[in-house]
Amino acid sequence: MEMIMILWATTVFFLLFLLILLLIRAIMHKSVPRTIPRVSSEVHKIKKQIEDL
Repeated sequence: MEMIMILWATTVFFLLFLLILLLIRAIMHKSVPRTIPRVSSEVHKIKKQIEDL
């Protein structure tokens, strides 16, 4: 049970880290409107994977 919690926490942390990196890159390139749909679709994909476990 603890293993699943650690795995989940790591996944969430990693996702947040990626999201921040993407946002910084988007702001640098001023292409936020194009980036948001891709990020939300990625998050949706990962949510599905977690639910399938």
